[in-house]
Amino acid sequence: MRRSWFARLALIGSLLLLVVAVLACDLAPLPPTGPAPTLPLVPTRTPGPAPSVELLTIERFDAGVEGWQGGAGEGAKSEVSWDPAGRLRWSVAPAPRQAAWLIHEWPAPSASLRTSLADANGLTLRLTSLDRSGFLNLGLHEADGSVYNLSLYPDAGSVVTYTVDFAWFGLQRDSEDENGRLDCDQLTVLSLVDIAGFLGAPRPNRVALDEIALWQGTPEPPDLMCAGPGPATPAQAFRVGVDANFMPQGEMWFLPERRGFWVGEQRVDPLELLAANGANAFRVRLWVGKEGESKLDYATDLARRVQQAGLRPYLVLFLTEDWSDVNKQPAPAAWADLPLDERAAAIRQYARETAQHFIDQGIAIDYYEIGNEIDYGICGVFADETQPHDAASLRASVWPDEARLIQAAIEGVREADPQARFLLHIATSWDPGFAVAFFQAMTDLEVEYDYVGLSHYPSAFGAVVASRLCETLDRLRAEVGKPVIIAETAYPAEPTTGGFFEEWRNPLPGYPLTPEGQAWWLTDFLAGMCARGDVLGVYYFSPGFYFSGELWGPLALFDGAGRARPAVASFAIERGAQ
Repeated sequence: MRRSWFARLALIGSLLLLVVAVLACDLAPLPPTGPAPTLPLVPTRTPGPAPSVELLTIERFDAGVEGWQGGAGEGAKSEVSWDPAGRLRWSVAPAPRQAAWLIHEWPAPSASLRTSLADANGLTLRLTSLDRSGFLNLGLHEADGSVYNLSLYPDAGSVVTYTVDFAWFGLQRDSEDENGRLDCDQLTVLSLVDIAGFLGAPRPNRVALDEIALWQGTPEPPDLMCAGPGPATPAQAFRVGVDANFMPQGEMWFLPERRGFWVGEQRVDPLELLAANGANAFRVRLWVGKEGESKLDYATDLARRVQQAGLRPYLVLFLTEDWSDVNKQPAPAAWADLPLDERAAAIRQYARETAQHFIDQGIAIDYYEIGNEIDYGICGVFADETQPHDAASLRASVWPDEARLIQAAIEGVREADPQARFLLHIATSWDPGFAVAFFQAMTDLEVEYDYVGLSHYPSAFGAVVASRLCETLDRLRAEVGKPVIIAETAYPAEPTTGGFFEEWRNPLPGYPLTPEGQAWWLTDFLAGMCARGDVLGVYYFSPGFYFSGELWGPLALFDGAGRARPAVASFAIERGAQ
């Protein structure tokens, strides 16, 4: 305790010194912002795949599962058995915040295997998740202790053959490698880790593994841009948007001789810069309360400025006093202890007064989003990590009450703005079945919404899982039938190294984690979504949060000195199509 208090005093002292330094610093007036320039597009490169050739089947289970073993964290179970049909059976029983794993110690390679390993470019696994969809992490361990991994998400009951390039694997965040690359001839362990326990409390599962093979060449990369049936959404109607609610803080953030946002040595208004380069829409975050970050006064000033810059603002009613997302949905203190009916009435009144406020301020709201990443609940109605997060359980226990609160907000807004349109937004873009179940449930529960919203962060899980967005969009089009909005997305310009998002550094094929790779990805993704016809828009999350350092800096569209990265030009989808 004593050491803790000394640490706190040291921290307070450091903060006081920082404040004194800021107050004492001679901040010379900055030059006025100049006209926002149009930045040049980074030419896209599209390498063609070469055919892959199988080198060697390194594991079949014709006679048993020798060399394979299971393990699990406290409270979880992991067991390995042999299927007489010639498959490995891996049975897992997850526990909250615990993983279960399957490990194979590679035998000392023969001369032929050593040659094949040296020549190999990738790995093929054929497996089946028998009882439920499974979130698996495929790991490759080198002799020096470094670990590379790749996420897989097999659907329940489907036999899936994963053909993955070694280049798609990312270095595990707590791992170091002497040469910084995966050396397949140095492999010592292959592992599969079930991380479902970190995503709620799902039921047990069995995974059947058929075989593992090595191959040489370049595989066909997964479809990441999700070409759809068209016709394309007209460019003037497609929302090329940003969620840039940290822009005001970024303008005040200062380095020794400069602060704000820059293109080279020219200071620019960030909203005008984004608009000049093709952005036409803005996602405004609103927390409950009048004063403070993202609360009513702040959001009003920002929305007014957004509108003046020529961007269409849409408003997110978080129904919280601070952050809410897929991991948490706290109710404001004044509503937290209210029974559901009274909480719904309070939400309805708040929504009506909020919508009327923006009308009175002359701000035209494009549409309203009720909540943020509301997969597992909203405004205090929430399934925590100890509760099942599968669609059937949520449909029975959470979504009915959630729907009542959402509909109360919708009715409140409509009392002030009868022509308002509404978006519901979930994070689970990589699970088509869950996404369809959520939006079908909201329809069945008589929630009057207009748009389907998704978050899509492809570097969080890498190529294989990111490609599942395509199936999600196709199934939503066929089974829900409402336009889709990608409410949040981002891609790194450099590897993430720390903070909450430190694991979001899994590169996609053809899109390295560099400023150019970020620009290539954003150009292609915007063009791909616009071409589908069933996607109304895409919003890049926190492009101006460069001053957060390792937390979000790698994913921002401005570097650590506030200079625009090449991806700012990617918003010009009309230029990108030429």
